[in-house]
Amino acid sequence: MDKRANTNHHLLVKLTIAIVIGWISNVAIALESDSTKPIDITADSAEFLDGEKKVIYLGNVILKQGSMVLEADKVIIQEKISSKKGSSLYADGRPAKFKQKMAGKRGKYARGRANRIEYYSKSELIYLIGKASLTQDGNNIRSDRITYNRNESRIQGGKAAKGKQRVKFTVRPSDN
Repeated sequence: MDKRANTNHHLLVKLTIAIVIGWISNVAIALESDSTKPIDITADSAEFLDGEKKVIYLGNVILKQGSMVLEADKVIIQEKISSKKGSSLYADGRPAKFKQKMAGKRGKYARGRANRIEYYSKSELIYLIGKASLTQDGNNIRSDRITYNRNESRIQGGKAAKGKQRVKFTVRPSDN
């Protein structure tokens, strides 16, 4: 690998790390310590597209950092797709899914799943698209589309999230 290609490769690796750390820290219930842990990504193949500032992982993709695990058939990490959205992470699967230990909830995990998960760094938005569900602390929201806006601490489903299906929300009674 020549010096220019090696430099670009290192930039793409740094981009992958930055996007993943941003995505992990945006999950509503993330453990703070997760963002300081190393990132491990395994896949059947990886392609680094220097000119497009993009990394594509294909086949049984498993991304781990601390307690967070993301599983998908395909993960694309793209540097700064627009000034409004910033950099992005796309995870596709049947379903793509993630889980992460909940802060302050010993041994409990938050779980999300959808046919597609999208994360945009600048707007701090996470979209779960297609057969989407998000579960935390025994509560569950399901719809064809769920949006989580970290800046506003807002979760939306169905029409409120530009979906086409109704929302089903299951609330577990409090133990208090």
